Amino acid sequence: MDKPKLTDLIDVDILQKIQDGFSELTGMAALITDEEGVPVTTGSNFCDYCKKYTRMSEIGRINCEECDKQGALVTLKEGRPFIYSCHAGLYDYAVPILLEDRVIGSFAGGQVLTRPLDKDFVRRTAVCLGIDEEEYIEAAESILIKSKDEIHTAANLLYYIGNVISDMAYKSNEYLKKNHKLERAAQSQTDFITDMNAELKNNMNIWIKNAKAAIGSGDTDIMKKAINQLLVKGSEIVSNFSDTIEYAKLTDGKLELNETEYSMDNLLRFVCGNVEASLGDKAIVIIRQVDDDVPQTLLGDEGRIGQIISKLLMSAVKYTDEGVIDIHVSSKKVGYATYITITIADDGAEITPDDLSMVSFLVKQLSGDINIECTEGEGTKFLLGLPQLAV
Repeated sequence: MDKPKLTDLIDVDILQKIQDGFSELTGMAALITDEEGVPVTTGSNFCDYCKKYTRMSEIGRINCEECDKQGALVTLKEGRPFIYSCHAGLYDYAVPILLEDRVIGSFAGGQVLTRPLDKDFVRRTAVCLGIDEEEYIEAAESILIKSKDEIHTAANLLYYIGNVISDMAYKSNEYLKKNHKLERAAQSQTDFITDMNAELKNNMNIWIKNAKAAIGSGDTDIMKKAINQLLVKGSEIVSNFSDTIEYAKLTDGKLELNETEYSMDNLLRFVCGNVEASLGDKAIVIIRQVDDDVPQTLLGDEGRIGQIISKLLMSAVKYTDEGVIDIHVSSKKVGYATYITITIADDGAEITPDDLSMVSFLVKQLSGDINIECTEGEGTKFLLGLPQLAV
Protein backbone atom coordinates (compact mmCIF):
# COMPACT_ATOMS: atom_id res chain seq x y z
CA MET A 1 0.00 0.00 0.00
CA ASP A 2 2.04 2.95 -1.29
CA LYS A 3 -0.21 5.78 -0.09
CA PRO A 4 -2.57 4.52 2.60
CA LYS A 5 -5.64 6.57 3.44
CA LEU A 6 -6.61 7.64 6.94
CA THR A 7 -9.32 4.98 7.16
CA ASP A 8 -6.82 2.32 6.05
CA LEU A 9 -4.78 3.09 9.17
CA ILE A 10 -7.39 3.92 11.81
CA ASP A 11 -10.83 2.33 12.02
CA VAL A 12 -13.69 4.77 11.43
CA ASP A 13 -15.36 3.68 14.68
CA ILE A 14 -12.27 4.73 16.63
CA LEU A 15 -12.13 8.07 14.85
CA GLN A 16 -15.83 8.59 15.58
CA LYS A 17 -15.35 7.90 19.32
CA ILE A 18 -12.43 10.33 19.53
CA GLN A 19 -14.44 12.96 17.70
CA ASP A 20 -17.58 12.42 19.83
CA GLY A 21 -15.49 12.67 23.01
CA PHE A 22 -14.00 16.00 21.94
CA SER A 23 -17.39 17.38 21.00
CA GLU A 24 -18.98 16.28 24.28
CA LEU A 25 -16.14 17.84 26.28
CA THR A 26 -16.17 21.21 24.49
CA GLY A 27 -19.84 21.42 23.52
CA MET A 28 -18.76 22.32 19.99
CA ALA A 29 -19.20 20.58 16.65
CA ALA A 30 -16.49 18.29 15.30
CA LEU A 31 -15.75 16.38 12.10
CA ILE A 32 -12.89 14.27 10.73
CA THR A 33 -12.24 14.34 6.98
CA ASP A 34 -9.88 12.74 4.49
CA GLU A 35 -7.05 14.60 2.74
CA GLU A 36 -9.52 16.22 0.33
CA GLY A 37 -11.80 17.50 3.08
CA VAL A 38 -14.48 14.84 2.48
CA PRO A 39 -15.99 13.59 5.79
CA VAL A 40 -15.06 10.09 6.95
CA THR A 41 -17.08 10.35 10.17
CA THR A 42 -20.57 11.55 11.05
CA GLY A 43 -20.52 15.11 12.34
CA SER A 44 -20.78 15.46 16.10
CA ASN A 45 -23.00 18.13 17.67
CA PHE A 46 -23.60 19.86 14.32
CA CYS A 47 -25.92 22.87 14.41
CA ASP A 48 -28.89 22.98 12.02
CA TYR A 49 -27.37 26.01 10.31
CA CYS A 50 -24.58 23.75 9.03
CA LYS A 51 -26.06 20.25 8.98
CA LYS A 52 -29.60 20.94 7.78
CA TYR A 53 -28.94 23.86 5.45
CA THR A 54 -25.34 24.84 4.53
CA ARG A 55 -23.96 21.33 3.93
CA MET A 56 -27.17 20.18 2.24
CA SER A 57 -26.48 22.70 -0.51
CA GLU A 58 -24.08 21.38 -3.17
CA ILE A 59 -22.17 24.67 -3.27
CA GLY A 60 -22.23 24.90 0.51
CA ARG A 61 -20.88 21.36 0.94
CA ILE A 62 -18.00 22.00 -1.45
CA ASN A 63 -17.17 25.28 0.33
CA CYS A 64 -17.27 23.54 3.73
CA GLU A 65 -14.88 20.79 2.57
CA GLU A 66 -12.49 23.37 1.17
CA CYS A 67 -12.59 25.39 4.42
CA ASP A 68 -11.79 22.30 6.52
CA LYS A 69 -8.94 21.38 4.20
CA GLN A 70 -7.42 24.86 4.02
CA GLY A 71 -7.78 25.40 7.76
CA ALA A 72 -5.77 22.26 8.45
CA LEU A 73 -3.09 23.26 5.94
CA VAL A 74 -2.69 26.71 7.52
CA THR A 75 -2.34 25.07 10.94
CA LEU A 76 0.36 22.81 9.50
CA LYS A 77 2.19 25.77 7.99
CA GLU A 78 1.94 27.95 11.12
CA GLY A 79 2.72 25.12 13.56
CA ARG A 80 -0.09 26.23 15.88
CA PRO A 81 -3.92 26.08 15.99
CA PHE A 82 -5.55 28.32 13.38
CA ILE A 83 -9.01 29.74 14.08
CA TYR A 84 -10.84 31.11 11.07
CA SER A 85 -14.22 32.35 9.92
CA CYS A 86 -15.76 29.89 7.44
CA HIS A 87 -17.60 30.86 4.25
CA ALA A 88 -20.91 30.79 6.16
CA GLY A 89 -19.64 33.12 8.91
CA LEU A 90 -18.98 30.65 11.76
CA TYR A 91 -15.77 30.25 13.75
CA ASP A 92 -14.00 26.99 12.99
CA TYR A 93 -10.57 25.50 13.62
CA ALA A 94 -8.86 22.50 12.05
CA VAL A 95 -5.68 20.50 12.47
CA PRO A 96 -3.98 18.20 9.95
CA ILE A 97 -3.69 14.46 10.43
CA LEU A 98 -0.28 13.47 9.12
CA LEU A 99 1.46 10.31 8.00
CA GLU A 100 5.08 11.38 8.29
CA ASP A 101 5.11 14.49 6.04
CA ARG A 102 1.92 13.73 4.09
CA VAL A 103 -1.50 15.11 5.03
CA ILE A 104 -3.98 12.22 5.11
CA GLY A 105 -6.88 14.01 6.78
CA SER A 106 -8.04 16.83 9.03
CA PHE A 107 -9.86 17.18 12.33
CA ALA A 108 -12.17 20.21 12.34
CA GLY A 109 -14.14 21.73 15.17
CA GLY A 110 -16.20 24.80 15.97
CA GLN A 111 -19.45 25.93 14.32
CA VAL A 112 -19.72 28.63 16.98
CA LEU A 113 -19.95 32.41 17.20
CA THR A 114 -18.78 35.08 19.62
CA ARG A 115 -21.84 37.17 18.72
CA PRO A 116 -24.96 36.62 16.56
CA LEU A 117 -24.58 36.73 12.76
CA ASP A 118 -25.68 39.78 10.83
CA LYS A 119 -29.04 38.96 9.18
CA ASP A 120 -28.14 40.69 5.90
CA PHE A 121 -25.04 38.47 5.65
CA VAL A 122 -27.18 35.39 6.31
CA ARG A 123 -29.65 36.44 3.59
CA ARG A 124 -26.87 36.97 1.01
CA THR A 125 -25.34 33.61 1.87
CA ALA A 126 -28.76 31.91 1.57
CA VAL A 127 -29.22 33.35 -1.93
CA CYS A 128 -25.74 32.19 -3.01
CA LEU A 129 -26.36 28.68 -1.70
CA GLY A 130 -29.98 28.39 -2.89
CA ILE A 131 -31.42 28.15 0.64
CA ASP A 132 -34.71 29.55 1.95
CA GLU A 133 -33.73 32.88 3.55
CA GLU A 134 -36.17 32.86 6.48
CA GLU A 135 -35.40 29.27 7.46
CA TYR A 136 -31.68 30.01 7.23
CA ILE A 137 -32.04 33.07 9.48
CA GLU A 138 -34.03 31.04 12.02
CA ALA A 139 -31.30 28.36 12.06
CA ALA A 140 -28.61 31.04 12.46
CA GLU A 141 -30.30 32.32 15.62
CA SER A 142 -29.75 28.96 17.35
CA ILE A 143 -25.97 28.84 16.74
CA LEU A 144 -23.97 28.37 19.93
CA ILE A 145 -22.29 31.52 21.31
CA LYS A 146 -18.87 31.04 22.95
CA SER A 147 -16.18 33.36 24.26
CA LYS A 148 -12.90 33.77 22.39
CA ASP A 149 -11.05 32.13 25.28
CA GLU A 150 -13.33 29.07 25.09
CA ILE A 151 -12.73 28.80 21.34
CA HIS A 152 -8.94 29.10 21.77
CA THR A 153 -8.94 26.44 24.52
CA ALA A 154 -10.93 24.06 22.33
CA ALA A 155 -8.64 24.73 19.35
CA ASN A 156 -5.55 23.96 21.45
CA LEU A 157 -7.13 20.72 22.66
CA LEU A 158 -7.97 19.75 19.08
CA TYR A 159 -4.37 20.49 18.08
CA TYR A 160 -3.13 18.06 20.73
CA ILE A 161 -5.64 15.36 19.77
CA GLY A 162 -4.72 15.77 16.08
CA ASN A 163 -1.08 15.05 16.94
CA VAL A 164 -2.15 11.92 18.84
CA ILE A 165 -4.18 10.70 15.84
CA SER A 166 -1.19 11.36 13.55
CA ASP A 167 0.97 9.26 15.87
CA MET A 168 -1.65 6.50 15.79
CA ALA A 169 -1.64 6.59 11.98
CA TYR A 170 2.17 6.37 11.87
CA LYS A 171 2.32 3.38 14.22
CA SER A 172 -0.48 1.64 12.34
CA ASN A 173 1.33 2.19 9.04
CA GLU A 174 4.57 0.74 10.47
CA TYR A 175 2.62 -2.30 11.63
CA LEU A 176 1.04 -2.72 8.18
CA LYS A 177 4.42 -2.39 6.46
CA LYS A 178 5.87 -5.05 8.75
CA ASN A 179 2.95 -7.37 8.02
CA HIS A 180 3.38 -6.72 4.29
CA LYS A 181 7.05 -7.66 4.55
CA LEU A 182 6.13 -10.87 6.35
CA GLU A 183 3.51 -11.70 3.69
CA ARG A 184 6.05 -11.14 0.91
CA ALA A 185 8.60 -13.18 2.83
CA ALA A 186 6.14 -16.04 3.25
CA GLN A 187 5.34 -15.94 -0.47
CA SER A 188 9.04 -15.89 -1.32
CA GLN A 189 9.60 -18.90 0.92
CA THR A 190 6.74 -20.77 -0.74
CA ASP A 191 7.92 -19.92 -4.26
CA PHE A 192 11.52 -20.84 -3.50
CA ILE A 193 10.69 -24.17 -1.89
CA THR A 194 8.22 -25.04 -4.68
CA ASP A 195 10.81 -24.28 -7.37
CA MET A 196 13.52 -26.15 -5.48
CA ASN A 197 11.31 -29.22 -5.05
CA ALA A 198 10.43 -29.21 -8.76
CA GLU A 199 14.11 -28.94 -9.68
CA LEU A 200 15.09 -31.72 -7.30
CA LYS A 201 12.33 -33.97 -8.66
CA ASN A 202 13.37 -33.32 -12.26
CA ASN A 203 17.05 -33.98 -11.56
CA MET A 204 16.26 -37.14 -9.60
CA ASN A 205 14.10 -38.48 -12.46
CA ILE A 206 16.92 -37.87 -14.96
CA TRP A 207 19.44 -39.39 -12.56
CA ILE A 208 17.33 -42.56 -12.12
CA LYS A 209 16.73 -42.83 -15.88
CA ASN A 210 20.47 -42.60 -16.61
CA ALA A 211 21.25 -45.07 -13.84
CA LYS A 212 18.87 -47.61 -15.37
CA ALA A 213 20.43 -47.03 -18.80
CA ALA A 214 23.91 -47.61 -17.40
CA ILE A 215 22.89 -50.82 -15.66
CA GLY A 216 20.80 -52.19 -18.53
CA SER A 217 23.29 -51.50 -21.32
CA GLY A 218 26.01 -53.93 -22.21
CA ASP A 219 27.81 -51.35 -24.36
CA THR A 220 30.92 -49.97 -22.67
CA ASP A 221 30.74 -46.57 -24.39
CA ILE A 222 27.05 -46.14 -23.49
CA MET A 223 27.77 -47.13 -19.88
CA LYS A 224 30.69 -44.68 -19.67
CA LYS A 225 28.57 -41.83 -21.06
CA ALA A 226 25.69 -42.66 -18.72
CA ILE A 227 27.99 -42.78 -15.69
CA ASN A 228 29.43 -39.35 -16.58
CA GLN A 229 25.88 -38.00 -16.78
CA LEU A 230 25.16 -39.56 -13.40
CA LEU A 231 28.13 -37.77 -11.88
CA VAL A 232 27.07 -34.40 -13.33
CA LYS A 233 23.47 -34.76 -12.24
CA GLY A 234 24.58 -36.08 -8.86
CA SER A 235 26.59 -32.91 -8.31
CA GLU A 236 23.59 -30.77 -9.26
CA ILE A 237 21.35 -32.66 -6.83
CA VAL A 238 23.89 -32.20 -4.02
CA SER A 239 24.09 -28.50 -4.90
CA ASN A 240 20.27 -28.24 -4.78
CA PHE A 241 20.18 -29.85 -1.35
CA SER A 242 22.99 -27.58 -0.14
CA ASP A 243 21.12 -24.51 -1.32
CA THR A 244 17.95 -25.68 0.42
CA ILE A 245 19.85 -26.14 3.68
CA GLU A 246 21.58 -22.80 3.21
CA TYR A 247 18.19 -21.18 2.62
CA ALA A 248 16.77 -22.71 5.79
CA LYS A 249 19.74 -21.48 7.83
CA LEU A 250 19.51 -18.04 6.28
CA THR A 251 15.80 -17.43 6.83
CA ASP A 252 15.24 -19.29 10.13
CA GLY A 253 11.76 -17.85 9.97
CA LYS A 254 13.05 -14.30 9.46
CA LEU A 255 13.55 -12.34 6.27
CA GLU A 256 14.11 -8.84 7.65
CA LEU A 257 17.08 -7.05 6.12
CA ASN A 258 19.95 -6.32 8.51
CA GLU A 259 21.15 -2.98 7.20
CA THR A 260 24.44 -1.62 8.56
CA GLU A 261 27.16 0.74 7.44
CA TYR A 262 29.98 -1.06 5.63
CA SER A 263 32.93 -0.60 3.27
CA MET A 264 32.74 -2.36 -0.09
CA ASP A 265 36.54 -2.54 -0.27
CA ASN A 266 36.77 -4.22 3.15
CA LEU A 267 33.92 -6.59 2.29
CA LEU A 268 35.62 -7.73 -0.93
CA ARG A 269 38.93 -8.19 0.87
CA PHE A 270 37.26 -10.42 3.46
CA VAL A 271 35.22 -12.49 0.98
CA CYS A 272 38.09 -12.95 -1.48
CA GLY A 273 40.40 -13.98 1.35
CA ASN A 274 38.02 -16.77 2.36
CA VAL A 275 37.64 -17.98 -1.23
CA GLU A 276 41.40 -17.90 -1.86
CA ALA A 277 41.92 -20.03 1.25
CA SER A 278 39.73 -22.74 -0.30
CA LEU A 279 41.42 -22.87 -3.73
CA GLY A 280 43.66 -25.84 -2.88
CA ASP A 281 45.86 -26.76 -5.88
CA LYS A 282 44.00 -24.53 -8.35
CA ALA A 283 46.21 -21.87 -9.96
CA ILE A 284 43.66 -19.06 -9.80
CA VAL A 285 44.37 -15.37 -9.18
CA ILE A 286 41.52 -13.14 -7.93
CA ILE A 287 41.91 -9.46 -8.85
CA ARG A 288 39.80 -6.81 -7.09
CA GLN A 289 39.05 -3.29 -8.37
CA VAL A 290 36.75 -0.77 -6.70
CA ASP A 291 36.25 2.47 -8.66
CA ASP A 292 36.97 5.78 -6.96
CA ASP A 293 33.35 6.91 -7.38
CA VAL A 294 32.07 4.07 -5.16
CA PRO A 295 31.22 5.67 -1.77
CA GLN A 296 33.61 4.78 1.03
CA THR A 297 30.72 3.93 3.32
CA LEU A 298 27.46 2.30 2.20
CA LEU A 299 24.27 1.36 4.01
CA GLY A 300 22.97 -2.12 3.20
CA ASP A 301 22.85 -5.76 4.27
CA GLU A 302 26.58 -6.48 4.29
CA GLY A 303 26.09 -10.11 5.33
CA ARG A 304 23.81 -11.05 2.44
CA ILE A 305 25.80 -9.08 -0.11
CA GLY A 306 28.93 -10.90 1.06
CA GLN A 307 27.09 -14.21 0.75
CA ILE A 308 26.07 -13.40 -2.84
CA ILE A 309 29.60 -12.42 -3.87
CA SER A 310 31.02 -15.51 -2.15
CA LYS A 311 28.54 -17.80 -3.92
CA LEU A 312 29.36 -16.25 -7.33
CA LEU A 313 33.09 -16.53 -6.71
CA MET A 314 32.78 -20.18 -5.65
CA SER A 315 30.77 -20.89 -8.81
CA ALA A 316 33.53 -19.29 -10.89
CA VAL A 317 36.19 -21.28 -9.01
CA LYS A 318 34.23 -24.50 -9.51
CA TYR A 319 34.50 -24.21 -13.29
CA THR A 320 38.00 -22.70 -13.46
CA ASP A 321 41.17 -24.74 -12.91
CA GLU A 322 43.63 -21.97 -13.62
CA GLY A 323 43.55 -18.35 -14.75
CA VAL A 324 42.17 -15.04 -13.51
CA ILE A 325 38.90 -14.07 -11.85
CA ASP A 326 38.27 -10.31 -12.04
CA ILE A 327 35.98 -8.46 -9.63
CA HIS A 328 35.11 -4.90 -10.60
CA VAL A 329 32.82 -2.60 -8.59
CA SER A 330 31.36 0.62 -10.00
CA SER A 331 28.52 2.92 -8.99
CA LYS A 332 26.10 5.54 -10.27
CA LYS A 333 23.56 7.81 -8.63
CA VAL A 334 19.92 6.84 -9.23
CA GLY A 335 17.53 9.20 -7.43
CA TYR A 336 18.30 9.11 -3.71
CA ALA A 337 20.09 5.76 -3.98
CA THR A 338 23.51 4.66 -5.18
CA TYR A 339 23.32 1.80 -7.67
CA ILE A 340 26.27 -0.54 -7.19
CA THR A 341 27.34 -2.80 -10.07
CA ILE A 342 29.58 -5.74 -9.24
CA THR A 343 31.08 -7.58 -12.23
CA ILE A 344 32.72 -10.96 -11.70
CA ALA A 345 34.42 -12.42 -14.79
CA ASP A 346 36.36 -15.66 -15.20
CA ASP A 347 38.00 -17.40 -18.12
CA GLY A 348 36.83 -20.89 -17.22
CA ALA A 349 34.07 -23.03 -18.66
CA GLU A 350 30.46 -21.96 -19.11
CA ILE A 351 28.42 -21.92 -15.88
CA THR A 352 24.85 -23.13 -15.92
CA PRO A 353 22.18 -20.97 -14.26
CA ASP A 354 21.05 -24.02 -12.25
CA ASP A 355 23.96 -23.35 -9.90
CA LEU A 356 22.57 -19.98 -8.86
CA SER A 357 19.12 -20.62 -7.39
CA MET A 358 20.20 -19.35 -3.99
CA VAL A 359 21.89 -16.28 -5.44
CA SER A 360 18.80 -15.33 -7.42
CA PHE A 361 16.70 -15.58 -4.27
CA LEU A 362 19.06 -13.37 -2.25
CA VAL A 363 19.37 -10.76 -5.00
CA LYS A 364 15.58 -10.55 -5.26
CA GLN A 365 15.32 -9.97 -1.52
CA LEU A 366 17.74 -7.03 -1.84
CA SER A 367 15.70 -5.47 -4.71
CA GLY A 368 18.61 -6.05 -7.07
CA ASP A 369 19.13 -7.85 -10.36
CA ILE A 370 21.65 -10.27 -11.78
CA ASN A 371 22.58 -11.17 -15.34
CA ILE A 372 24.89 -13.88 -16.62
CA GLU A 373 26.87 -13.71 -19.85
CA CYS A 374 28.39 -17.03 -20.93
CA THR A 375 30.72 -17.47 -23.88
CA GLU A 376 31.79 -21.02 -24.68
CA GLY A 377 35.53 -21.41 -24.37
CA GLU A 378 36.00 -17.88 -22.98
CA GLY A 379 34.31 -17.94 -19.61
CA THR A 380 31.44 -16.43 -17.72
CA LYS A 381 30.60 -12.90 -16.54
CA PHE A 382 28.21 -12.13 -13.68
CA LEU A 383 26.65 -8.66 -13.62
CA LEU A 384 25.20 -7.96 -10.18
CA GLY A 385 23.27 -4.72 -9.54
CA LEU A 386 22.22 -3.59 -6.07
CA PRO A 387 20.62 -0.33 -4.86
CA GLN A 388 22.39 0.95 -1.75
CA LEU A 389 22.50 4.19 0.24
CA ALA A 390 25.67 6.24 0.44
CA VAL A 391 26.57 7.42 3.96
